[in-house]
Amino acid sequence: MDARTLRVLEYPALLNVLAGHAASSLGRELALAMKPFTERRDVTKALAETAECRALLDLPSGLPMGGVHDIRTFIERAAVSGALDPKDLLTVAATLSAAKRLRGILMNKADQAPLMADLGSQMGDYSALVSKIERSITPDGLVADGASENLARIRNSMRRQVRHIQDVLQQLVSSSRVRDMLTDPVITVRNGRYCLPVKPESKNAFGGLIHDSSASGQTLFMEPQAVVEAGNELRELESRERDEVDRILRAFSEIIAKEQRTIRATVTALAHLDLVIAKARMANTLHAESPTLLPAASLDLMEARHPLLVWQALEAQRNAPRNSDVPAMEDAVVPIDLWLGKDFNTMIITGPNTGGKTVTLKTAALFVLMAQSGMPVPARKASIGIFRNVYADIGDEQSLQQSLSTFSGHIRNIVAVLKGAGKDSLVVLDELGAGTDPAEGAALAKAILLSLAERGALTIATTHYAELKEFAWNNAGFHNASVEFNVETLKPTYRLRIGVPGASNALVIAGRLGIPPAVIDTARANLGTDRLALEDAIGRLEEAERKARWAAVEAEKEAARLEAQRRDAEKELSEAKDKRRAATEAAYDEATELLREAREQTNVILKALRDAQLDGKATEEARKTLQELDERVRAKRPKQKRKPTHRISSDESPIEGDSVWIPGIGATGQLVDIQKDQATVQAGTLRMVVPYSTLQKVEEEMVEKPKPKPQLGNIGLETAVNVSTEIHLRGERVDEALQSLERYLDDARVAGLHTIRIVHGKGTGALRDLVHRYLKEQRDVKGFRLGQDGEGGHGVTIAELA
Repeated sequence: MDARTLRVLEYPALLNVLAGHAASSLGRELALAMKPFTERRDVTKALAETAECRALLDLPSGLPMGGVHDIRTFIERAAVSGALDPKDLLTVAATLSAAKRLRGILMNKADQAPLMADLGSQMGDYSALVSKIERSITPDGLVADGASENLARIRNSMRRQVRHIQDVLQQLVSSSRVRDMLTDPVITVRNGRYCLPVKPESKNAFGGLIHDSSASGQTLFMEPQAVVEAGNELRELESRERDEVDRILRAFSEIIAKEQRTIRATVTALAHLDLVIAKARMANTLHAESPTLLPAASLDLMEARHPLLVWQALEAQRNAPRNSDVPAMEDAVVPIDLWLGKDFNTMIITGPNTGGKTVTLKTAALFVLMAQSGMPVPARKASIGIFRNVYADIGDEQSLQQSLSTFSGHIRNIVAVLKGAGKDSLVVLDELGAGTDPAEGAALAKAILLSLAERGALTIATTHYAELKEFAWNNAGFHNASVEFNVETLKPTYRLRIGVPGASNALVIAGRLGIPPAVIDTARANLGTDRLALEDAIGRLEEAERKARWAAVEAEKEAARLEAQRRDAEKELSEAKDKRRAATEAAYDEATELLREAREQTNVILKALRDAQLDGKATEEARKTLQELDERVRAKRPKQKRKPTHRISSDESPIEGDSVWIPGIGATGQLVDIQKDQATVQAGTLRMVVPYSTLQKVEEEMVEKPKPKPQLGNIGLETAVNVSTEIHLRGERVDEALQSLERYLDDARVAGLHTIRIVHGKGTGALRDLVHRYLKEQRDVKGFRLGQDGEGGHGVTIAELA
């Protein structure tokens, strides 16, 4: 598909809208460079990817693209032995970390989104590299002390040396001898050396090296002789520190260079994922539907809207002030129904200017381009075949530089169309044959349309020539269509009517605008009998169609009203059933809970009585209390609930060790002990005493084995092993970061962590404030503070858990 056709159809403008939905420069770059596919397998895959992605975006986790950056330049620099700076390494780590996160989400959805899972499998797992970078580089972009043992030793020596120098200088500042030589009793740094501000006249008495002076010359910044040697040692340590930092950065760069091929593949997969997400998001914005692919090149569109007009209408709504009269998208963009390639292959659209003919052409062609680019289309329903080529001649192609007239410009474009168009081609031609003598233009238009039809191309053409309306009536494979015009309001309705040619309405409009009736009558006489008969027939057809459409609208409204009544009735019935079911379940739950609490309390009393060896009268009273509670509970328990599901043996009395059915609580248990008419039964974790005569033996093979309960101790141990003492939130949006923090705190509680480190970076401070507000709301957070030097500074929060 040539670039001129794509430009004429405004496909690049559509790609700009698509690029605006991308999350990274990687996706935007792919979006702007995208071209429609022409192979069915490619189109099918692209549409399926977008459909899967839309489903994933609806999940609570979504597809968070935070942290994804274009790191290709960093990879290339590392590949040519160039050392990356700390901030570059953080960007690489953030991107690779995002890739791991997205890989996990996509791979976990392999059953419902196999294509997206396959895309996730193309992203590598660089957890070790990312972890090492994040340990070695602070959020501020500095190499941390812990990046290597040698760097830690060097910096410890530097800190000791600085403290020594500062102690010596502080002693000098405090001494009365030196204080009078200074312009100000402060310690300062000039050119990396620790100095004191000395009066010019005291420099010889002060002694030492001059490193700078004030602008006025009234102060000399001198390094006292007592710390010159220590300053030299500090300079040597600083040089060793730079060398070690450079070595660390080069080591990281070498790792990236070694993994460059797989990292590039990961970046490519991230870019493609961003593009697919952009398609899915744009489809949601435009209220678009995925088209059905037809076996042959054809079109069948229902309520199709031009995508750029939809976008403009939505933008106008978003940017409009409150209470403005900006129309809704549904009202601002009139939908059209259009089909081509079944009963006819050529459609000729007639009607007034500004009535929507050109928009119809572009809508049909753009829908083909969108579908073959893997983009859903803004229509209620769309079925589209695969077209090898799309050709368009729309607008005035006149070129002053090439001395081409409007007619010549159109003909040059049509020459190119006739050379390339054939089967599986869609051709859209605006104002075919215009710009020259009407008779010759109409004749040429007929010949062009016949030639395209013979080549097997599907063609939509607009025209003002009445001869082409008759031509479409009289030739198989051709069909008339028109854009509607309201002669009462003198405005177009923008509706497309297939099968009905457009009346010119020129004389009617002229009369309504004030042309005298006598002039109109003369004009009618000049038209000729045949032309008048055609216009009258078209007028009657339009009136009949309007009446039929009105009747259809009324019928549809009545059907919708009846359907709404049916839904309301079903809803009321469903709600009544739900209320009855909820009431029954609530009564049962209340009775069961009452019984459980009563039995627990009574068993405690019985045990206390037995332990105290009290007389049988008190014990008997407690048992009587339990029986009364049983009767109360049975009276409240709904009879249809908890019927025995086990086979009861009526022939045998249960003995110790048998499984028994306990009618009082509607459950099975094991008979532990029998004392006269009292039996001790173990039901799960509950041990109770019940009347022996109420128990029934249950056949062993029918007893349902209780499901094993999870071993919480093991779960806690496993979590403790796997949960890190820190979480990184840099690069995530606020909502994503809050979800991550919530999940991490839950894991940390289960794991029994007491101190955690939350890395949020500095940035604008919004993420840090969110973290602090959230921590204040957690009861088990004893306190928190910002990190100190060596802990990450204000880019890190340290929290203590109870």
